Amino acid sequence: MAGSGMDIARIFREIAGRLVATPELDTALALTLSAVRQLFPDSILALYRYWPTSDELEVVALEPETGAHALLGMRLPATVGTRLAVGQWRPAQVVRSGEAIHLPSVALSADATLHVDLLCAPIQGIGRILGVLQAVSERPYTFREEDLANLHAIAALIALAEETARRGQDLQTTTTSQVNAEYIAAMSDMTAHLTHRLVNDMGAVRLTVQVLKRQHESGKLTDAELLEKLDGIERHSDGAIALVRRIKRPFDRIESAPIQIELALDEVVRGLSLPDDVVLIRRVEPDLPPVYGTHQITEVFHHLIRNALDAMADSPVKRLTLIGRRAGEDAVEVAVEDTGPGIPEALRAGLFRLGVTGKQNALGYGLWWSKLYLTRVGGALELDATASQGTRFVVRLAVAPTRAGA
Repeated sequence: MAGSGMDIARIFREIAGRLVATPELDTALALTLSAVRQLFPDSILALYRYWPTSDELEVVALEPETGAHALLGMRLPATVGTRLAVGQWRPAQVVRSGEAIHLPSVALSADATLHVDLLCAPIQGIGRILGVLQAVSERPYTFREEDLANLHAIAALIALAEETARRGQDLQTTTTSQVNAEYIAAMSDMTAHLTHRLVNDMGAVRLTVQVLKRQHESGKLTDAELLEKLDGIERHSDGAIALVRRIKRPFDRIESAPIQIELALDEVVRGLSLPDDVVLIRRVEPDLPPVYGTHQITEVFHHLIRNALDAMADSPVKRLTLIGRRAGEDAVEVAVEDTGPGIPEALRAGLFRLGVTGKQNALGYGLWWSKLYLTRVGGALELDATASQGTRFVVRLAVAPTRAGA
């Protein structure tokens, strides 16, 4: 039933697009189910949400909305919004085990006169089952192994959308000053951008595997071709894993504590391999007070310095300047300056948005994440538009109050 590798990749991108482009989750899920139907054109699709407190499954979406009722109504509620106790229907096995199932010929009617082919995949959240995605064919022995794999992959995308929506709801109801509207908007940007990248990587893996299978079956697969394809699978899989880590990272809890900015800068500079033609100038005021942050502040400086070095790659004069100074009673500022060509005017307005970059094959993640992190610790990141040459970024961090008697 599955289509070609290119068709599957296109459909997966469409599914991801619908999940991230529709603000209201249940509406997004219903739209997603209509896209899934392209992979299962003659099937009845159902999506359930699991409620652990009552141990019930709720019908969230059906596709098609009409015509499915007569068939599904024989064994379960066939209208959106209806709940059934876990144990009344086959998805209960998925909820209990967390494993996908394929039953190529299962009795649907009470008198066992009607058999169907059934696929069920868990929508697996972080440490919990969120729901079940189900496909039913009126003809037994219709689905193949790759159909179950596709359904499982789609369930994983839905799980990502569900977890993202739940995190967003948690953020909107949180009163801490570290979480604000800018942070919530940034989560939406991140999810949309990185999910598309993730789906592209996984689609490439699936397509490569299908090509390998066909070549193996035809006896045309050489050892050299196998190694080349396996290298591609490894590369795309590593890319997908890295993206998943990045998707998770901005949700990580941050607990700010007093840190010494000089020590953070020292650590970053020690870890750099500066080219011989780059001159490093450090002008850091002595005895700067502790500021609020975490160990991740070193990553902010690393991103800014690495960007500066990349920008100066073709410059006749390569000078990297780090300036640390007190900015009033409540803040410390660190400037990172370079003698590169500067930021193009076309990029400046959206410079801190996810995906905006002047580099080839770059994700556009570093500046976006750095600004988001600094916002969460009560700081700021700005591009100094008054710089006469090159680029000058300014990191601003809040001074941590000194304890009495310290």
